[in-house]
Amino acid sequence: KYRKEATDGYFYSDLVDYGYDDNKEELVPQSTVESVINDIESDVDEIEALLDNISGLTEIEEIKDKVKELAAKSGIKNGIVVVYSHHTTCSVITQECAFDMSMTGLETLQQDLVNVFEEWIPTCRYEGMYLHPGHEALVFAEEHGEDNFGCHNTDAHLRSSIIGRNVTIVMADGEMDLGEFGRIHFIDWDQTRARQRTVQVMIIGE
Repeated sequence: KYRKEATDGYFYSDLVDYGYDDNKEELVPQSTVESVINDIESDVDEIEALLDNISGLTEIEEIKDKVKELAAKSGIKNGIVVVYSHHTTCSVITQECAFDMSMTGLETLQQDLVNVFEEWIPTCRYEGMYLHPGHEALVFAEEHGEDNFGCHNTDAHLRSSIIGRNVTIVMADGEMDLGEFGRIHFIDWDQTRARQRTVQVMIIGE
C-alpha cells in the first residue's frame, strides 16, 4: 500500500510494503523502503480557467500546452502526469485533434461527443425533468449562495460521473506520451452559468 499526498507545495508520504509470509500464508507488513521514497519526486500545480459560458453551450478547453509547461517545469523525466478536476460537473479527457470545426465553435469530434450525451442525458430544461434537485437540495443550495436555476445542472453531474474527472498520462524522457495527435481537454458540462474552474496537475516520477 503506497500513498503520496501533496498540499500547498509541501510533500509528505508514508509507505507500508506488504510481503508474503510462506509460513502464515498471508500478506504481512514489511519494513518501509526509504530508498523508494527518496527516488520518487512529486510536483503539484494548478491551472485556472474562467470559461465564459454565456452561450449556454458545453465548453471544452484545450489545456495540453499548459500541462506540458508544468511537466517541463517539474524537472521529472520519467513517470506519470495526473490531470484532475474536483468539479463534479466537469471532466478531463485525452482525445485527438479533429482539425475541423463545428458551427458551435467546438471541434467536430468534440461536438459529436456533446451530441451523443444530448441524446443519452439531455440538458435539463425544466423543473422535474430529473429527480435531482429535490426540495432539500434546493434549500441547501440557497443557504450556500446557489440560485435555483444553477441547481438544475443534473445532466452535467451525470455526464461528469460517466466520463470521469481525471486522466493519467505516461511521461518518458521528459515528454508526455499522447500520440501524434493527442490533446488534453477540460470539459465544463454545466451550462447554467460561467464560473472559474480549477484543474490540478500532479507529476510523479524521477
